[in-house]
Amino acid sequence: MKRQKTNYPRVKGFTLIELIIVIAIIGILAGILAPTMSTYYMKSRIKSANANAKMVYNAAQTAVQKYISRDRTALASEKSDFNGTILISYNGTDHSISWRTGYDAASTTATAGDPYATVADAVNRTVSNAESISWTVCVSNYIVQGCVAADNQNTDLVGYYSAGRTFASERANRNYAAWVTTSAADATGESIKWVCDRYNTP
Repeated sequence: MKRQKTNYPRVKGFTLIELIIVIAIIGILAGILAPTMSTYYMKSRIKSANANAKMVYNAAQTAVQKYISRDRTALASEKSDFNGTILISYNGTDHSISWRTGYDAASTTATAGDPYATVADAVNRTVSNAESISWTVCVSNYIVQGCVAADNQNTDLVGYYSAGRTFASERANRNYAAWVTTSAADATGESIKWVCDRYNTP
């Protein structure tokens, strides 16, 4: 009696060598793309910080300009100090507002209703995300000379803007807190003083 042949369907698939080759190719592509994506992510965050700095700069300029005519008729005790050099800082973490006269001067906490708190409140009302970021503006003779902004106080990705010009940084640098608390690094371009010194730079 003849034994009947059973034709089992042949299952198609990948061999082990083919799978290893595919995995190796995927690994090579991932190794090439990962640094590129990381750089792209950092650049996009800095562009966002620069855009925030520009919006805060414009909003602060509008708020400060109102004090030019107001100070002309105000009593001496009610005038702002915007005719000198004033730095106004807003902390997006604890929502505090502080100000100081000069780059290395000690900070003073702003009180509700004073010119510095009024300007900060105007900025936060005008710029949609200003309350969630940290920023510092420098005002001299009723003109906002520069602004630095960052997602938080400790980030190393800081955006800055001055007199209609953005200085595009595409690198990690000193953290935001260091930018606004010292003028020692103005030569390296990592301080609010450095930004403001370029107010008249063409």
